[in-house]
Amino acid sequence: MLPLIGELSTRKVTEALADLTKTKSPINFGRLDKLGKETAPLIPLRPPTLCPGCPHRASFYIIKTAAESFAKNCGLEPLYPGDIGCYSLALTPPLETVDTLISMGASIGVANGLAHAVKAPILACLGDSTFFHAGIPPLINAVHNKAKITVVLLDNLTTAMTGFQPHAGSGLTATGVKTTQLKAEDVAKGCGVRFVEVADPFDLGRANDIVQRALMFEEPSFVVFRRKCTLVELREKRKRGEKVVPYVVDAEKCKQCGVCVKTFACPAIIKKDKKYVVDDFLCTGCGFCAEICSHEAIHLRE
Repeated sequence: MLPLIGELSTRKVTEALADLTKTKSPINFGRLDKLGKETAPLIPLRPPTLCPGCPHRASFYIIKTAAESFAKNCGLEPLYPGDIGCYSLALTPPLETVDTLISMGASIGVANGLAHAVKAPILACLGDSTFFHAGIPPLINAVHNKAKITVVLLDNLTTAMTGFQPHAGSGLTATGVKTTQLKAEDVAKGCGVRFVEVADPFDLGRANDIVQRALMFEEPSFVVFRRKCTLVELREKRKRGEKVVPYVVDAEKCKQCGVCVKTFACPAIIKKDKKYVVDDFLCTGCGFCAEICSHEAIHLRE
């Protein structure tokens, strides 16, 4: 009654349950299909993207910037074995820092193989829950076989893509009880990795320096970019009664270079009347756009 391949959508599960219990489906999917066809032409096309203020966007911006800078010196194009998670969205322009997507933990496994087949900067990126689920065995293999790869762990302290479930690094059990919080950097050191560094991806200068040094290391290197998922952080701020202060573009200072949109791809920055402006509704106040603006044209709204 359920397909072995593909997503278990609401429709498939509902129809299977109705078939199993020999009852009528409570949802009129035929009507929904009709409405979908009628409304589809009215909805503007837009690519899937990381949430506004997502720390992963800052991480991938740093990863790409550092890797391309390193590549200029060695003359080799970087390779980015990717993994399963919301950060898989970095495969789309302009970030384009995901070259392979196979299964959980495969980023490090693929990187291991590539390290012995090509001479190029290899940056394997995966999330914290994925690392604890399936990233440790391939990391051990990388150490054992001296694979020159850089593993970048995107640690947002939750399993964001599938509903914020806790994992071994969150400090909570599946039932929400406090437990031992494992640190990915400690696990990496225990696996024998000799280059292990932790940084906040919103700290542009330090994070970029760490990735540059990691790429120069002649053995497996392990970089943790740790920053709480923005959706969780916003939820906690609302509970505390804290207001989000958005950023604003100073039209007089802005030189229309477009780095904030064309390179960083922040969805909270849009072009209106031929000028870049910040959408107050979408801006989370992360401030990374202000860090990368070389003209100092972005600042907190007073």
